[in-house]
Amino acid sequence: MKSEDLESVNRRLNRLLREQSALREIFTQINLLDVGHLLHQLAEQTLALLSVDHTQVRLLDKDGVLQTVALSGKGSERFQDQVVMSGRGRSTWVMENLQPMAIRDIRHDKIFGPGRLMREIGVKGYLCVPLISRQHKSIGVLLATSLEERDFSQEEISLAQQLAAGAAVAIENARLFEEVQKKSQELEEGYKTKSVFLNTLAHELRTPLNVLIATLQLFTDGFYGELSETQINGMEPMQRNAINLLNLINGILDLARLEAKRVPLQIEEFPLKEITDGLESFFAPLAREKGLELRFKIEDSTLRLKSDKVKIKTILENLLGNAIKYTDRGEIELRISTLAQHQSDRSEAGRLSIAVEDRGLGINESDLPHIFEAFYMAAGVNRRKYPGSGLGLSIVKRLMELLRGDIQVQSEWGKGSTFTATLPLVHPTES
Repeated sequence: MKSEDLESVNRRLNRLLREQSALREIFTQINLLDVGHLLHQLAEQTLALLSVDHTQVRLLDKDGVLQTVALSGKGSERFQDQVVMSGRGRSTWVMENLQPMAIRDIRHDKIFGPGRLMREIGVKGYLCVPLISRQHKSIGVLLATSLEERDFSQEEISLAQQLAAGAAVAIENARLFEEVQKKSQELEEGYKTKSVFLNTLAHELRTPLNVLIATLQLFTDGFYGELSETQINGMEPMQRNAINLLNLINGILDLARLEAKRVPLQIEEFPLKEITDGLESFFAPLAREKGLELRFKIEDSTLRLKSDKVKIKTILENLLGNAIKYTDRGEIELRISTLAQHQSDRSEAGRLSIAVEDRGLGINESDLPHIFEAFYMAAGVNRRKYPGSGLGLSIVKRLMELLRGDIQVQSEWGKGSTFTATLPLVHPTES
């Protein structure tokens, strides 16, 4: 091979290496969010690789105007304030047609002409490629110009397109990130407004309700003097409805916090017995008052958990409270056991199983898919006999999600229900 041929091959290899290095540098910055730096790099790399005099990056703004956002090359600052309206030049043609445009000498461009600024600067050679988004829409252009007449080769045009493609992805990523940040800020501000409203609601409604309930109880207890049976009976629905309203307000506040994911977890290690003993002491008298048999079956009374004790207690209180409320005769059973690690389903290893079974009212099959929805009221239930807000099971469901657990129900109308919850013995954040 002749020496001049070898020299030509070496030059071509060196140019390809520079091009690959530039492309690698642009594409490694795709996931970076500093768009200004990347666009400056794009302009600099294009200037060097294409050996032109000026490069520009123009992006389409929200008003449909192409704004120059990055420049490179001696004297290129004169292009800084140049704006291009839609449909008025070569750049917008490139964007609208999603095709590159290469011109040897724009002085002979009979369609758009050289343009005042480019004529003043002395631009002749011209190359413009579109920045194309993932949705195949143009978001701007990469522009390279030369003070000499220039025939841009297909290789040079392809290189400019590759550089533009990497930049377009990076710009989209940054814009998406900015949009997510903006939405997050709006949500945060919305949550703060909602929190202020809910806290005000809690104070303005709960305080007088608590006073009302306490005052009614004092009247009923004879603190303000002896009351007749008729007067006591008249106060009973007032007190009952005040308590129901207070429970509804508390439920709405709890649900709002859970839905906003603003309920912190208090992970601690504790014996299960601390929860079950308290539950038995509280619910056994309520069950006896209705003539029900309440049984606790705990597989291992020495079992220790590492989770949120208060939330587990709240879940059990809701499930046992519902079971007692909707059961008029028969028995209620709480069963707690561990799911053995040698089971074929390894995902259940190290989990606690909680089942609350009753022989009460039961749930219609048509209602089962909806019972964990907020404010859902099953059909055919006497609301005067079985009052409620429809929030308890919704709160249970969300608490189980916080504890990385799950809850299922089996029920038949008129024959009772079994709620089965499973959750990790050790919360995943502590394992």
